Amino acid sequence: MNKINIFNRKSPITLAIDNATAETLPEVDKGYLESAVSMVLRNPDGTKEAFKAIKKRLKCGHPVGESYALSALDNMVHTCGAKFRVEVVDNLPALYKISAEWDRDNRLHFLQIISRWKTLDPGMIGPVNKVEELFRRDGYDIPDDTANQRTAALQYTSPDFTSRVVWPPEQQQFQTFEMRKEQIEHDILLANNNVAMFLEALNFLAVDEDPQKNDLVQEFRFKCSDIQRRTVVLIQQIDDAELIGKLIKVKEDIDVAMKSYQSILDERELAHVLEMSRETASGKRAVSNMGVRFNEPPR
Repeated sequence: MNKINIFNRKSPITLAIDNATAETLPEVDKGYLESAVSMVLRNPDGTKEAFKAIKKRLKCGHPVGESYALSALDNMVHTCGAKFRVEVVDNLPALYKISAEWDRDNRLHFLQIISRWKTLDPGMIGPVNKVEELFRRDGYDIPDDTANQRTAALQYTSPDFTSRVVWPPEQQQFQTFEMRKEQIEHDILLANNNVAMFLEALNFLAVDEDPQKNDLVQEFRFKCSDIQRRTVVLIQQIDDAELIGKLIKVKEDIDVAMKSYQSILDERELAHVLEMSRETASGKRAVSNMGVRFNEPPR
């Protein structure tokens, strides 16, 4: 798992994309990528922010990181809607210029990806054709629709954000313990991702912002609450000391995150009460200056 800094000042969307495409990973991190997609779909400014983060990763200078960023870009073109596709189309010439710094494999990767986009959205056909012509002048063959084998395995479906988050998956009858253990360990990584993103969303709240009205905070709070509940159930179902230790750590980390959330709520409430108190005192002084006197209630 890619280690992140919870107190990094990057935005949650940028942080998710950076962690999804880190070159130290064995593959693109699906959990972080789905989190990025979720935030783009919920945040009106998420499109430009996400594309900017992807573009930066495409210029990271590491072939693996650049390849992961290309796969993430392709996924988001398919899952983040028309607004994101427009942003990508507007920047296709810039992406072509960036590709000049990549190795040949990644340039082919990019060419295969954009060629597939022509079947996704008719509005992308013209701009993609122009970039394909530039590649043709560079000596590249334009792939047909069946030539996209390299990225096929990295295509993810858009997460269903309307359904209840379920973690870990319900036990299936045919699973052996080893199969289930492997799945649980993978889900623990996803759980850790959610906890990290919850804390990061809290860290980015404005000073006077109510966390109860922040969609991103509430999304990850909901996920973490569900994970915590299922973790407690799972601990009682398994008999593996190593797994139990990891699950207890997940529960403890969520406890810490929830305490942070509650602490912010308490601080906001205290600030509100103090402000109301100051306003009341100021109002009384202003009225007193007009000759009005307040009678103190009998004690």
